Amino acid sequence: MAYEYELNLLTCHESDIYCTVARIWTECHVSKEIEETCFYSKEDCGNKIISDILSILHTRMEKKLDERLVLFGDDNQDQSQSNHSVGVEKLQKRKNELSTELRRLQASFTEIVSRICSTSSRLFREYRHLVWPRMSRQALAVLTEQAKALLLRVKSLQKSIEYSASQPSETLNILKEIHIELANSRCVLQTEVKELEALLATYENKDGEYHKLVKRYVDCQQQLSLRSTLLHDTDNVQLNRRSHKNFSCRRSLSADVMNRK
Repeated sequence: MAYEYELNLLTCHESDIYCTVARIWTECHVSKEIEETCFYSKEDCGNKIISDILSILHTRMEKKLDERLVLFGDDNQDQSQSNHSVGVEKLQKRKNELSTELRRLQASFTEIVSRICSTSSRLFREYRHLVWPRMSRQALAVLTEQAKALLLRVKSLQKSIEYSASQPSETLNILKEIHIELANSRCVLQTEVKELEALLATYENKDGEYHKLVKRYVDCQQQLSLRSTLLHDTDNVQLNRRSHKNFSCRRSLSADVMNRK
């Protein structure tokens, strides 16, 4: 029950019964000054506690009966002495019957508590000396089997790793092929870069020559325009001179003609 109670496998009623039994067993077998639970040599202490409980119950019962007798006597003071004696005898008889019943119940209670204590002590003793070692051995056997299985698995994995390491890896071959392709691509790219650098150098040289030619062309254009201007001015001067000579000749001719007339 203790095992099932710790695992919450008991019903509410069974849990209450277990708590009651555990409390009674603790009160009977465990001393308040001692923290460690002892499963042996507690019967004397338990019997003493039971006897103390029974004496307290008996004293309280006697006290209650005496109070009832006093109340009964106060309420019936006006009755006759004979009726009072009969009532007292009946009460005394009832008291004796109740005392007998109380003793019987006390004996039954003592027997039940003793049986509960002995049973609980036996159960705890069996649990401690039989059940717990057996459970420990079973758990140890299970853990041993699991450890063996894990050891075999580790050995198998180690062999698999060694075998895989000894075999050529497809991934390694693929990586090597990729590395070779990348190296070839790198060489091609380096060649193309060198060609582009050569073309760039050629372009820069040609560009310099082009700028020089453009500059010479501009200079030639300027010189041509300047010479054209000079030639045009020279032609104008010559034309002016020729026109002036012609005018003078015409004037002299006309003068001669007039003189002849």
